[in-house]
Amino acid sequence: MGIVNVPRIIEDQMVMAGTVLDPKGYKPAIGDILFFDIGGMKHVGLYYDVRRNTFISVVPGKGGVVIADFNDPFFRSRFIFARRIPLN
Repeated sequence: MGIVNVPRIIEDQMVMAGTVLDPKGYKPAIGDILFFDIGGMKHVGLYYDVRRNTFISVVPGKGGVVIADFNDPFFRSRFIFARRIPLN
């Protein structure tokens, strides 16, 4: 597996190299970076498990890193797009 350096700032992650995947008809793959708009604030997660349709996210109010359900209406309604980064 390759190593990818991902910028720390969400706005930089949103414009980094890779394929932008539109939310309509999106087929997630492990490692996709997911972008959400939550009340005007950008939020990012990393797609984790295709079978369970989950992603990893940092939620400070929930104690740090959590595994969230991508089917959850809260996240689905706020999903902007995903970015698939090619591994070298």
